[in-house]
Parts: sequence; C-alpha cells; structure tokens
Amino acid sequence: MDYSDSGRKRYGSSSSKLPKPAGRNNLSPEVKAAKINFKATIISVIISAITAGTITIIPAAMHYNQQIVGLTEDNTSLQNSMNTLQTTLQEKDSRINSLNEQIAQDNNTIQAKNNTLDALNDQILQDTNSINSLESQLADEKAKKSSEVNDDLLNQNALLTADKAKLTADNEALRNSLQNALQNNKYSIPSDAVEFEGHYYMIYDYIMNWKAAKEFCELKGGHLVTITSYQEQYFLMDQIKLSDGAYSIGATDEESEGKWKWVTGEDFAYEYWGDGQPDNSGGMENYATMNSGELGKWNDDNGQPHKFICEWDGPA
Repeated sequence: MDYSDSGRKRYGSSSSKLPKPAGRNNLSPEVKAAKINFKATIISVIISAITAGTITIIPAAMHYNQQIVGLTEDNTSLQNSMNTLQTTLQEKDSRINSLNEQIAQDNNTIQAKNNTLDALNDQILQDTNSINSLESQLADEKAKKSSEVNDDLLNQNALLTADKAKLTADNEALRNSLQNALQNNKYSIPSDAVEFEGHYYMIYDYIMNWKAAKEFCELKGGHLVTITSYQEQYFLMDQIKLSDGAYSIGATDEESEGKWKWVTGEDFAYEYWGDGQPDNSGGMENYATMNSGELGKWNDDNGQPHKFICEWDGPA
C-alpha cells in the first residue's frame, strides 16, 4: 500500500511541521505513577545489590563517603570541644561572679573604713581647732598675766627704790649726827654701858649688817666687841642670856680665808666656836656672830643683819 500519497494527503505537504511530542506536564497520572514505581524498583535493586556485594560503589562515591565520615567525626570533635569550652566558660563566669561579689564586699568594707577615717579626720580637725583655740587663749592669758606681773614688779621696784632712798637719807642723817656728837665729845661712853675689867660694853638691839654695825660702834668711839678671854666670854653670855638670836662680834677672815682676826688687831688667841664652825658655808661666811641660844658659841656668817655689841676700852 502506497502510503506516500496518502501520507501527504493526511499530513499535508512535506513542508508542513510535524506535531511535537507530549511534554512531562502533559503526562497522565497513570504514566507518572508508573515512572515513579519504576524508579523505586531500580533504586531497591541497586541497594540490594550493594548490600549483597554483587556490585561495588565507585571510588568517587567512596571518597565522598569517607569525607562525610571525617566531617562527621570532626563535627563531633568540635561539638565536644565546644561543650568543654562552654563548661570552662561557665566555670570562669561563676568564678568571675564570685570575685565580683568579693570585690563588692571589699569595696563596702573599704567604704566603711573610709567613712570611719573621714569621721576620725573630722574629729582630729575639731580637736586641733580646739587646741589652737586653747593655745591662743593661753597665750593671751599669759601676755595679760605677764603684763600685770611686770606692772606689779615695776610698782614694787619703784616702792623699793623710794624706800632705799629714804633709808639712805636716814642713814646719812644718822651718820652726820654721830659725827657731830663725836666731834663734840669723841670718847664719850654711853652712861648705861656695863663695865667689866676696865672695859665698857653696850648691847644694841638695832638690826644692822656686820659692816654697818662695825661703823656704828666706831662712830660711837668704840668698836665691835672683841673677846680675848674665857672670863670676858662668860660675862657677855650673862648679858645676853635673856635675849634671843645672834649678835655680831668684831672678828673677820675677809682678807684671808681661815685666818681670823679682831677688828682692833688684837691677838686672836681665844676662840669659842660652835660645833663644826667656822664652816664658810656657801663660800661667803667671813664674819663672826655670838649665838645667845647656844651658850654664846660663835658662828661664821655672811654679814647679814643682826643685833650687835659695842665695846669701849675706857677713858684715856
């Protein structure tokens, strides 16, 4: 059967286009299901063959499989490392938190101590201010007292100066009076003087220092008493026995320490010193006294004011 013409007639001229085969999306559901079943069967056969060892996986697939296994192991190792690091970080975080808590406690303690120190510093400052205030008050009080004391001393000094001037004037007047009396009667012996073995003695209750008493007796025409015998000593003891205190007598070692002599130049042969005398206490005792309370015994003295005894050798 000649199909050529019929074919031409059926499909037209040779220049006409042939119809396109049906696409995948145009397959019927039955065809699609058959294709899926086919592929599943092929995959199942391949898996069974691989499991039975009847076929071998190609080297490239094995290489990739090894890489996958290696990557899986690396992933596991990395996961373990990450877990370890996570644990370490947690421990360090816990330690840091603990340290932070300790630091916070220490800061609180330090702050409390700083507060205490601030309070102490404030107290010290207050005490220092109080001390400075007291010192200032004391300085003012001292200056005030010093001024008052100086004023008192100046007043007392003025009074003493006036008293000294008066005493000097009185002494000068007395001296002039005595000199005038001596010029009128140079060897006049007081009428109430007591006589013993041709000498006359007068006990004066005036208080004068040794040199003034010596000058007084000489202005009277006599001298400070000189005692040259036991009898004279006991006579004078009897005269002063009812009195008290010490009396200046006419003995001195002023010119040469330890070498006593009478003001008249008489021989210093008789002595009646008290126990341990003369001792020159203080290095300034150069004048003799007779003590009424010690049986008339003698003592060396610094010439301070005492009563005194004048002696006259009798009329010429």
